[in-house]
Amino acid sequence: SATLTGTLTDAKGNPVAGAEVFAIACDSSSVVLSAITDESGHFGLALDLQGEYGLSGSTAAGAFYSVVEYSGTPVNVNLKLAGTGSIKGRLDASMMDDGIVFTVVGSQWSSTTDMNGNFEIDGVPQGAILPVYVDAGDSEKYDDVVYAVRVGYTLSGAAEFSDAMAIGSYKGIVAYDTVSSANYITIKPTSSSSAEASS
Repeated sequence: SATLTGTLTDAKGNPVAGAEVFAIACDSSSVVLSAITDESGHFGLALDLQGEYGLSGSTAAGAFYSVVEYSGTPVNVNLKLAGTGSIKGRLDASMMDDGIVFTVVGSQWSSTTDMNGNFEIDGVPQGAILPVYVDAGDSEKYDDVVYAVRVGYTLSGAAEFSDAMAIGSYKGIVAYDTVSSANYITIKPTSSSSAEASS
């Protein structure tokens, strides 16, 4: 039986039918569940493992995202469709690297940097503040990190986030608040020896 139920509506409060809702465990992208909303916008998912899940999806009319915590008792959520935007950015010009993966936590939205260090995550809900997990992979130049990023309607110039405020952690990784800065993310070079850090 469903342990997570919810309703998806549009900006006017009308139910959205036929939309696929994904529930992806925030600490393991391999745990993926999905359901289709009915004519009333209702959906149900049988979550098994306790923890935080990202609820996300998109339709021709927009996208939605929310994070819920499942602790063993049934959860009900209301999801609202928003217009779509993008998160763009680049690595520090002095630290160009490709193959760095940016993923919205608990979702299938991701982007990998190109040879110029640029990335772009498209189709994410406008106006949302999204946790973006940066997987540095084999790169010794960067630490894995999570940023809280506001999805912008327009993109301005690049911003340095050396003064980003720590707001908690994800997978043991410090999370930084960039919402008060611009819409571009500039990843800081790692300050400590990555050889010491255990993954």
